[in-house]
Amino acid sequence: MKYQGLTSAEAKERFKTYGPNQITKKRSFSFLKQLWNVVKEPTFTLLIGIAILYAVIGELKEVIILLFAIVPIGGIQLFQNIKVDRTLQKLRNLMDYTVKVIRDGEKKEVESKYIVPGDIVYLTAGDKVPADGVVRSAQSVHVDESLLTGESRSVKKEQFGGDIVDFRESEELDVENPALVFGGSLVVDGEVFVEILKTGRDTKYGQIGELVQSVEGGDNRLQREMQMLVRRLFMFSFGLTAAIFFVVLFDTGAEFSLLASGQIGAFLASGDALQALLLALTMAIASIPEELPVVFSVFLIVGARRIANQNALVRNMTAIESLGSANVICVDKTGTLTEGSLAVSHVYFAGETYATGEEPDTEDYRFFLENIVLAGERYSADPIEQANQDYAAEQGVMVQDLHTTYELFTDFSFDQTKKLISHVYSLPNQEKARVFTGGAPEQVLAFCTLSEAERESLREQYQELSAHGYRVIAYAYRDIPHEEVDPDNRDSVELDLTFTGFVAMSDPVREEVPEAVQIAYRAGIRLIMITGDAPETAHSIAQELNIQNPQRILTGPEVTELSDEELAEKLQETNIFARILPEQKYRLVRLLQKNGDAVAMTGDGVNDAPAIKSADVGLAMGDRGTEVAREAADIILLDDNFATIVSTIRNGRRIYDNLKKSLGYLILIHLAMFGLAFFIPLLGLPVLLFPIHIIALELILDPLAVLGFENEPSRPDLMTRPPRSKEEHFLSLHNIRPFIFYGLFLLVMALGWYVGLLSLDIGEDIARTCAFVSIVLGQFSMVVLTRSGSIPKRLDLTSNTLMLSLMSVTLLLLAIAVFVPPVAGLFSFAALPWELVIFVVGISVLASALLTVGVHDILGMTQKSVSVK
Repeated sequence: MKYQGLTSAEAKERFKTYGPNQITKKRSFSFLKQLWNVVKEPTFTLLIGIAILYAVIGELKEVIILLFAIVPIGGIQLFQNIKVDRTLQKLRNLMDYTVKVIRDGEKKEVESKYIVPGDIVYLTAGDKVPADGVVRSAQSVHVDESLLTGESRSVKKEQFGGDIVDFRESEELDVENPALVFGGSLVVDGEVFVEILKTGRDTKYGQIGELVQSVEGGDNRLQREMQMLVRRLFMFSFGLTAAIFFVVLFDTGAEFSLLASGQIGAFLASGDALQALLLALTMAIASIPEELPVVFSVFLIVGARRIANQNALVRNMTAIESLGSANVICVDKTGTLTEGSLAVSHVYFAGETYATGEEPDTEDYRFFLENIVLAGERYSADPIEQANQDYAAEQGVMVQDLHTTYELFTDFSFDQTKKLISHVYSLPNQEKARVFTGGAPEQVLAFCTLSEAERESLREQYQELSAHGYRVIAYAYRDIPHEEVDPDNRDSVELDLTFTGFVAMSDPVREEVPEAVQIAYRAGIRLIMITGDAPETAHSIAQELNIQNPQRILTGPEVTELSDEELAEKLQETNIFARILPEQKYRLVRLLQKNGDAVAMTGDGVNDAPAIKSADVGLAMGDRGTEVAREAADIILLDDNFATIVSTIRNGRRIYDNLKKSLGYLILIHLAMFGLAFFIPLLGLPVLLFPIHIIALELILDPLAVLGFENEPSRPDLMTRPPRSKEEHFLSLHNIRPFIFYGLFLLVMALGWYVGLLSLDIGEDIARTCAFVSIVLGQFSMVVLTRSGSIPKRLDLTSNTLMLSLMSVTLLLLAIAVFVPPVAGLFSFAALPWELVIFVVGISVLASALLTVGVHDILGMTQKSVSVK
């Protein structure tokens, strides 16, 4: 049946009337909301509290300085939030899926949000139903409506035979009506044309407010670890802040007897409560690394955007963390290792093998061409059926006319177990039907009326074709009386078949895949090829790609016969699995995980979803993958390419490495600031770090931690070292131990300069200046020398010009703060004699560099390259 559908003009007008086909509007950007998110941060709250205290004690200059200093900190955080928000929006836009719709009498692909009532959409197995509609025509269609009804069993849908106008005018659509389908449900098998009745919020899902969102950056284990760490540090800081408050209060003359007698007001008045509270709040700002979750989110979201630019869309941010530990990739052959652009290369017909262009021009051969076309779906995205239709058209067959010559009686979609597809057509002016069947050669031959010798001879023919890497499909037919056809039982027609021939299709290996396979091996990643093709075809491709142990192959039937223990043992050395069923993929993934492997699994079909979902990293095909597979996946490969998987792992490792350095840097600087804020009052020394100094360090801290480290290039050994253990905790002592050493060293060095210069009676402002300069230069030395590579490469910041720019600007501002008197006065600094400048800079940089290099090498920050052959 030929549908005209709406015209483009009609669709445009209806879109204006009904709006986009979306349940909930995409969150729009709100500047005020982002500003509020910045203002409510703990650092801002504490700074505002300190400004109020300064106002109370009459230090208006300090109040103005604090309020003006808040602006750049807020600007940096606001910039980061805006960047994250816009990046997330771009990722959401990438996740909008397309739908095949009939408009202007032609089949087109449009984004699901542009579907309008009255549209005729075409759906096949694996497609998501975009909106509520009525079935106009269907062939063996079953739909999974579990998200709507809770019923796990798929529902058979039937063509509606009444007046569709009744549905168009209906306020409510009956979920029990077999002629209706509903948005968000999934087509399990068959093909169907649906006229859309309701879209967006008018659909069933819209009425109950339930629609699965495609891209969400939900909390994962690492986020929870950091949030818990921040909470614990907050409680710890709160306790020490209270302790510092009382220490300073007693030091300024507060009488304990007044507190003991319950005279709280008199107790506070007996000491300098405002000064004590000011120092306590300053220490609180210095000690709470509230940036940890923020930095983590920025890294993952910006990293996801980088990965998206390389044809991989991250749906689950957890996957970026998991990528670094993946040591096994289970990958499908067709379209991932190969181009997936199938084309007929040879045919076997009437006892002879013909290359394309050499075929006989006979009526029998034309019938064979009709067989290969009519065995499949009329409209199909399947590459085999498309290749058959293209080939038949090249041979002069009017493909679309065949479907008018042969009237479809019933059909049986491709069965993953039998590996057969059949269509039954009524013969004109006859009381019988004709069955056209195609599928796996061994299965088709098993149901053909052949002698054992004939069957063995044909088996040798297709094995020879398969050994050359061709994908071989067998075809057969039979005539059968109408009354013997049971539309609900395919076994009633798939027997006593007459064999017609083989079609051998070429599917070349992608040009970039062989190199990507070797990169994966060098990175310590094992590659397992899982395919539904014949073992001979799988073996040929494995040899071409240099996959390890290509001679060891397990087939689906063999896997079925093995117990879990036996299969787990075979899995140790078997990397090629042929004729595998989707449910067997799930079993393989679970056994690999049971063995301690971190598994990345690719898939594209409806039944691949359990395996994809259970894998540590689920990968779905974006081009030929079904919507079911894509929704189960953590990452969608937009180009279906194995090389993209390897580059995604590379990016995941890079993000993990740089994030680890960034968070370590945050820990070391906060440890130093906390120590100085805590120990100075205990030692009875003048205050070293005032709130303005904390603000200045925050201005250095945030851009360098987020922008500088996020832009850091990959380590040279990134893809020559083995994957990290999946049990490794990001914030484990092993990972943060070096940064604790660095932070303690900065603390000791700054204390040394401050205490030493004060003991020489050089002056409090000069001592503070030297201590602050040593903190900035020391942390810069540590940032540079904890980079990857040899020491000359670490010192070469031209590979990260953003980090170089941030450091240069910081050093310029530091020079202004020290040598420009009005600015120095704001910071309670004093201009240093050049001799002291050279001495402080030289000693601080040299000492920090020597310690960093020593700790970096001794504690194994630089991992040795591991080559996996």
